[in-house]
Amino acid sequence: MPRSLKIYVIGVVTLSAVALVVATLVFPAEDFPRIALTPTDLNGQGTSTPTSFEVWLGITFWIVLTLIASA
Repeated sequence: MPRSLKIYVIGVVTLSAVALVVATLVFPAEDFPRIALTPTDLNGQGTSTPTSFEVWLGITFWIVLTLIASA
């Protein structure tokens, strides 16, 4: 790898790490509401947890979608 490319990659990685630290300090996670949704049953009342089958179905869906997108 040429020396100039190494310096460029090091610079990009360093600036990205600094930007991540600054963003973390400027926007702490405690100031914002949680983004996770609470699952509800079909009529919108109460909460329900997904079954094991639904969890595996979701994992399978995202794996298949990723494989299709990367093809």
